[in-house]
Amino acid sequence: MQNYLFYWVHFLSFFGTILALYTTTIQRLLAYSAVTHIGFIIIGLAGCSVSGLDSFISYIVPYAFSSVGIFGILLTYRNDISLSTVRSTTELSGMALSNPILAFVFSVFLLSSAGIPPLAGFVGKFIIFFTLMEIDAFFTSWFLILLSVVNVIYYIRFIRFTFFNQNDKYKRRHK
Repeated sequence: MQNYLFYWVHFLSFFGTILALYTTTIQRLLAYSAVTHIGFIIIGLAGCSVSGLDSFISYIVPYAFSSVGIFGILLTYRNDISLSTVRSTTELSGMALSNPILAFVFSVFLLSSAGIPPLAGFVGKFIIFFTLMEIDAFFTSWFLILLSVVNVIYYIRFIRFTFFNQNDKYKRRHK
């Protein structure tokens, strides 16, 4: 029974990761990312032990804070050119010039959600991997590590658009 759960979670996590790589709409990207994170959460519970419950809690708390932070920043940030809400990753261009503190905090939330050390998201993922090693689920842990590396790609895309891609209209307006 436990092996079947692992395979379904592998499939869902892989599905969410691959679809997130090929979308530019922020809502879809965060939804696919959530599918992958739910895969991690279910894997934490699949161990059916006290350490599995600990890994579940240590993963879901930082993920919840990161998600609330990311959504809060996306809802409050308005593109200075059109004064509309941001819907695409390309519309994040100019955030670092218009509000560098908001851009920095946004990047910290993204990196935590990606699981980059020493942030809280890394600690949650590390504890899940440690729990998987305790129950001898080596294939699952390697698969999730691979998915984590691929997940970093689309979180870095957010940061790239926030700091390094600047609209020409925005540059001319803020000189």
